[in-house]
Formats: sequence, structure tokens, C-alpha cells
Amino acid sequence: MAQNSTARQMPAVPTREYKGNPRQQTVHKTQSDAQRVAFSNMEKSFFCFIGAISLVLMIMLVSSQVELSNSSQFLQNINSEITAIQTKSSDLTQEVNELASNDRLNGIAKKNGLDLSESRIRNVTK
Repeated sequence: MAQNSTARQMPAVPTREYKGNPRQQTVHKTQSDAQRVAFSNMEKSFFCFIGAISLVLMIMLVSSQVELSNSSQFLQNINSEITAIQTKSSDLTQEVNELASNDRLNGIAKKNGLDLSESRIRNVTK
């Protein structure tokens, strides 16, 4: 079987040899070998300022979330009170309508010896 390898088909690239003084050759240091530069006071102050601002914003965010939660709870309490008052109001309205019904009033009138005379009733309209 014949293997058609592209690595064998590529021509070899000639390498250059450095003919200078070995002392003049520069050695490239990687970043881990290089000496790190210390932060200046201005940079330290800037990073502290950014950190302080971030801390203040985080505290404000948590505070606003707590305030929002408290306001939401207060609103739910008010809504439940409104619902209870509306229910009580509708119950009282129904009770007033039952107590003011014509049948009930006629029954009480007959019990007390009163009679209803149609000739003495006047309808007033506006």
C-alpha cells in the first residue's frame, strides 16, 4: 500500500544559522519570567475608589430590594383590608335590603295594628 503523506511531499525549509557573538543574542523572556511592575499609588487609589463605589452600590441594591419587599407586603395588607371591608359592606347592604323589604314592613305594621291604605300613599318623583 502506498501512503500519500503530505509531510513527505513538502519541501524542507532551509534554516538560518546565527553567526554572531553568542553574548549578543537576545533572550526573550516569557511573561512569567519577566519581573512584574508594582502598582502606582494612583492606580491603588483608583482601584480602592472603584471597590468602594461597588460596595456602596451593592449595599444600595440590597437596601432597595428590602424596601421593595416591605412595600409589597404593606400593599398586600392594605388590599386584604380593602377586600374585608368590601365584603362587610356588601353583607350590611344585603342586611339593610332584607330589613327594609315591603313584606317585612307590612308584617310588622299588621302586628302593631296598622293597616295600609292605598288612598293615603303618594308617589313622589323628581
